[in-house]
Amino acid sequence: MPVQAYALDAWRAMLSVVLQDHPLFSLSLRDNVVYGRVDASDSDILRALARAGLSDFVRALPYGLATVLGEHGATISTGQAQRLALARAFVRGAPLLLLDEPTAALDAAAEAVVMRGIRDWLQEGPGKRLAIIATHQRTTAAKADRIYRIVAGTIEPAEALHDGYHPQ
Repeated sequence: MPVQAYALDAWRAMLSVVLQDHPLFSLSLRDNVVYGRVDASDSDILRALARAGLSDFVRALPYGLATVLGEHGATISTGQAQRLALARAFVRGAPLLLLDEPTAALDAAAEAVVMRGIRDWLQEGPGKRLAIIATHQRTTAAKADRIYRIVAGTIEPAEALHDGYHPQ
């Protein structure tokens, strides 16, 4: 069905977006995670934080989920903020997840955790969920089922390229 055929509210309900510049609020960690779905259970929140690789971080906070973030998330690192935005998208539960450089601020170990978390999220709803990741990082792209590149304004499957880069 063409996108134009969807009512705007229905289209918005199907989509979660995680941008490189992620809005965080001077609220609690919990409030920042449930921003898109305020009725989320503690179980939903903790599962989303685990998938985003933030479980240890949250456990180490003196007030846990009740910890208040500074202005625009000033009290957490860029990588933690990036993963918090991802946890928010997981909690929201929309079937289409659009991610812009979701691992750009992460080291290799944190990237691996996040990519496993995305894969777990997808496998929880087989055939009903889709994650589209825009990235410049080959290590992130290599974990995808399908890889495409934009070359001279056109989209090409990575398999058609001759630079030795192929999905794993």
